[in-house]
Amino acid sequence: MGKALVLKHRVRSYFQAGARHSPKTLALVARIRDLETIVTGSELEALILESNLIKRHRPRYNIILRDDKSYPYLKLTLDEEYPRLLVSRRPHTDKSRYYGPYVSAGAMRETLRLIHRHLGIRQCNIEIDRKRPRPCLYYDLHQCGAPCVSWGETKEQYQEHARQARLLLEGREDGLAEGLKKDMAAASEARDYEEAARLRDSLRAVQFVQTRQRVVFPDARDMDVIAMAYQGNPDSGDGGQEAPDGEEAGRDPASGPRPEPAIQIFFIRNGKLMDRQVCRLSNLEGSEPGEALESFVVQYYSGGVYVPEEVVLQHPVEEEAGLAQWLSRRRGSRVALTCPKRGEKLQLVRMVEQNAREVLRQDEMELQRRAGQAAARQRQEALLELQEVFQLPHPPHRIEGFDISHIQGSHTVASMVVAEDGFPKRSDYRKYKIRTVEGVDDFASMREVVGRRYRRVLDEKLPMPDLIMIDGGRGQLGAAMEALRGLNLDHLPAVGLAKRLEEFFLPGRLESVRLTERSPGRLLMQRLRDEAHRFAITFHRQLRSKAISLSELDEVEGLGPKTKKRLLEALGGLAGVKAAGLEQLKAVPGLPARLAEKVHGKFHPG
Repeated sequence: MGKALVLKHRVRSYFQAGARHSPKTLALVARIRDLETIVTGSELEALILESNLIKRHRPRYNIILRDDKSYPYLKLTLDEEYPRLLVSRRPHTDKSRYYGPYVSAGAMRETLRLIHRHLGIRQCNIEIDRKRPRPCLYYDLHQCGAPCVSWGETKEQYQEHARQARLLLEGREDGLAEGLKKDMAAASEARDYEEAARLRDSLRAVQFVQTRQRVVFPDARDMDVIAMAYQGNPDSGDGGQEAPDGEEAGRDPASGPRPEPAIQIFFIRNGKLMDRQVCRLSNLEGSEPGEALESFVVQYYSGGVYVPEEVVLQHPVEEEAGLAQWLSRRRGSRVALTCPKRGEKLQLVRMVEQNAREVLRQDEMELQRRAGQAAARQRQEALLELQEVFQLPHPPHRIEGFDISHIQGSHTVASMVVAEDGFPKRSDYRKYKIRTVEGVDDFASMREVVGRRYRRVLDEKLPMPDLIMIDGGRGQLGAAMEALRGLNLDHLPAVGLAKRLEEFFLPGRLESVRLTERSPGRLLMQRLRDEAHRFAITFHRQLRSKAISLSELDEVEGLGPKTKKRLLEALGGLAGVKAAGLEQLKAVPGLPARLAEKVHGKFHPG
């Protein structure tokens, strides 16, 4: 749902052929079946209606405030002769004064406890007529001056304490502290040491509150500063590097959930930072920052929270005038809506944005931690399942997987990949050129590579695998077992994984073993099989490309290895050599003219 002064233009913008919409908008347009409109009397009415409809229906493609909940306020009942200080979940339009919201319940309770203990503001709801025979338990706990009894605190004294509580809650501790100092000095001079000690404790409590507050803006006014942070683009790929033995290395691509955009609000009261709040937004993909902030402001302040004199935003919003008018109506007096471009307010916005980015970073770390824990649990489940299905003595700590790659028997290669506790161990990957096999013979190739691998394991006393995975069916598995028997290692557990039906073959068993499609053990073995295939085919392509580059130039009589290398480097490879004209070839440093003519005649006969 959305709003616009001219709905025809707004709707038409969704269906323009050349428009570059975000994926979210494209998905929305693809699902549109009908349009329903509501006519309002003004932009302000449209803004309020949209907010109410979003909160009621929570549509899939609108930006949604995830932290749409009420935070506690402290309510000072100034309409009573003996005011009370209470906790309220939302402010009401009465004569009481509301302070907050308190994002931290601990901070609210600490403030409440300080005012009750040191200023004696009552918590009961009895009618004060000073005729009660005795005070309640709060007097004995030193949390009330007992205005309910004739010998207790007078009405004037109590109202002075209520005034002091109001100064403290409004962040005007300086005047309160000065007044307490004067009263303490007067009580001490009058030798009323008990009263002086009470005032001293109250002064210390006020000074403690002062030390916890930070002056962030010299203008003593109330304002909310709002900024947001998106997650940065995650790395694509594994950023692999060349391993010491020439194998590909890198990290597993971690494609876990991404943290939702974070909104940070700093509550500044009387020029001091009193508290802050973090909110989350969903369905934000493809939305402009100003659109997101506008949606947030409407949803947040429609929840009954305190509206300050000024709301400072990180980005400008489209409906600035209407939004400021709506906020002013919520507050009951004028509210300034600003987006600073320079000066102290801009620095303040940047500080809030930095805090939002820190929240986002912590969110991402927490998501990665949870994803890592989930992956570890899944790998452990997979290893336990493999132990049970393949009847292994213990979960396979080390699994070695083999694959063969060639094209019609040319440049046949093999790969061995390793997983330890379910994680790839790339430093132990190996690749092999098949030496003894001519033509297409996958079984003989598998027999050779398995024999070479475990002969070296025996000679160098390397760690034995707990499970061997062969990419292929009964034939490839049988060839691997022949090689192992020749080395007296046929006791090592081995399985073949055939790709056609994704079934496992075990030595000595006619029936294959099939695991469910989402089985952890099957998924782990499939990842290992695919990694072995990737590693083998990459090596095969490297050899084939090199062979092609060299073989055609080898046919040029008189072209030696050094000159051939110089020619390829100068023209960017074999394709550049083939496309080069005669003059380009003659211009290659170190290439004689007669050889240049031969190379040109090789690729441009006639």
